[in-house]
Amino acid sequence: MGCGLGLFLTFLEKTGHATPEQLLGIDPAYAAPARAAGGTARIEPAWPAGAEVDLALLMDVLEHTPDDRAVLREAASHVAPGGHVFLTVPALPWLFGAHDRFLGHYRRYSLETLRATIAAVPELEIVELHYFYASILALAVPWRLARRGRTPTASDLRPLPRWLNALLCWTLRAELALAPRNRCSGLSVVALCRRRGGTAEPRPRLAA
Repeated sequence: MGCGLGLFLTFLEKTGHATPEQLLGIDPAYAAPARAAGGTARIEPAWPAGAEVDLALLMDVLEHTPDDRAVLREAASHVAPGGHVFLTVPALPWLFGAHDRFLGHYRRYSLETLRATIAAVPELEIVELHYFYASILALAVPWRLARRGRTPTASDLRPLPRWLNALLCWTLRAELALAPRNRCSGLSVVALCRRRGGTAEPRPRLAA
């Protein structure tokens, strides 16, 4: 949900994690049904009537909406009982600045504020809730704070040299092992929720 061009749908298709028939993108920015960029997965402007999925991904979506609870409630209503909702949102409200304003963010989250948002959707129960990107926090925070009051003319995202990108990828893969225990801090908050009812299913295994 909030899939944009559908690049992650195409990633899942191309890497064999799912077939196009198993994938569905939802994004209200589209005026008509479309296909994911570079792939064949379907994208719809709104949830089709009666659509029910086993896993709904809302990755960096809730912060773009004025009513995050309504969006989460809508997604949960299309998840089968026993299915899951996977969420990522930007963390640390005190870090809100030019980067967030440029991207159209309404807020950043803490563990507590995301927990409260999920609690407002009684169909969902939290399976995991933790921070991520703690390993690059010391690099990101000074940069974001220095730019916090500036006019938002561009994102902080920049192309990186291949060697540095590889180093960061290795660092983040290493962090994955410890991330579920991280209740302290990080650039993102991650939550895995289960839709109440039905038979409990194994937790979904997602690609890093």
